[in-house]
Amino acid sequence: MELHIPSKRNGRKRWYCGPFAIAAITGCSFEQAREWANLAKGRENLNTGICSMTDGQVRDALGMAGYTAVISHWNRGEKKLTFKEFLKLPRGPDDVHLVSLTDHFVTVQGNYFIDNHTGHRVLVDYAPWQRKRVRIAWGVIKGDPFAALKEAYNPG
Repeated sequence: MELHIPSKRNGRKRWYCGPFAIAAITGCSFEQAREWANLAKGRENLNTGICSMTDGQVRDALGMAGYTAVISHWNRGEKKLTFKEFLKLPRGPDDVHLVSLTDHFVTVQGNYFIDNHTGHRVLVDYAPWQRKRVRIAWGVIKGDPFAALKEAYNPG
């Protein structure tokens, strides 16, 4: 799986981090990702507030695009990990993570980073937001890894 640069918005100038991160993972348009995020939040046609999505809402939004998100890191201790510390954790070159920072969503794949402010892939060494705290991170994969098991135990 490879990170995508989302297509330009229909005449609008502003990108929002949640839909941008979803679009970077799925390869869909920004508008489609925004629609999935709003459906997952139970709202209509809103842009902001998506960075406050819950774990279930993130999984629902990515699920609409055929992706599965599994929590890979959850900061529950007193001292939360900074994004710089998170980037030093081991991960494979094809591992994709959707990371919720303090009031911001970003996407990391291997040694690359993308968010709505950079607008393109950047090496993680040059990624902004390194002092922000990581709230939660999801490992993202294409499809449903448990589909074969579900089929075996729920024959139709």
